[in-house]
Amino acid sequence: MAIRTKAGKLFLDFRWRGIRCREFTGLLDTVENRRRLRAFDLTIAGEIALGTFDYRKHFANGARLREFYGGEDARRDASEPSIAQYLTAWHQRRSPFRRDGTVAAGADLHPSTWIHDESVIRCHLAPAFGTLRLTHLTWAHCKSFRKELQDGGRSGKTAQNILGVLHKAMADAVEEGLLASNPVPQSRRKTARHVSRSNSDPLTVAEVRLFLSNVPDWHRELYDVWFRVGWRPSEILAIRFDWIDFYR
Repeated sequence: MAIRTKAGKLFLDFRWRGIRCREFTGLLDTVENRRRLRAFDLTIAGEIALGTFDYRKHFANGARLREFYGGEDARRDASEPSIAQYLTAWHQRRSPFRRDGTVAAGADLHPSTWIHDESVIRCHLAPAFGTLRLTHLTWAHCKSFRKELQDGGRSGKTAQNILGVLHKAMADAVEEGLLASNPVPQSRRKTARHVSRSNSDPLTVAEVRLFLSNVPDWHRELYDVWFRVGWRPSEILAIRFDWIDFYR
């Protein structure tokens, strides 16, 4: 097996069942990507040597699917939903909104959570896993994706929150009988440890009054309410007038 480049991007070049396979990864030719691909290359070489290699498992959209598995398998794969298709349908089913835009009473999800999940699917999960067939998602895909997120500057908590949306979706796919088990790893619970935190130092009543007397007129009511409710910035900025019970 060999790792080669074309147009500045890496691909694997190997033989299986006497057929040459050139599988393009879309990864740029960098030191880090070569290191990752070498690990993947060793995995494939080991599976081929042991006789456990499954081309479909690693290359769900590979050019050799029809040659290795025949037309029937290719038709089965084509009829299976992609992860992007499943996530889109799954997310719509969980919507807390009615057709007229109002929030359904007793909705399982808060509107802000549903909107956040849509952003995670659109910005992260669909680009990363979109074309992959549902049953082809593996634990290794998820671990590699988590590392890409952290290498891109996102914290471990943010990366886990993004994967958490995928985990919930795949858990529902298991309940629907579409998957045998959930391939997305759950976050590991860390043992409790003492964390030193600085004491909060809220404004005094006099300081609040001084602040409100100096804030521009068009922001004063916002801050007046904010001081009273003590919400997080994201919560108070996300509020919509039709969610407020003005009478009470």
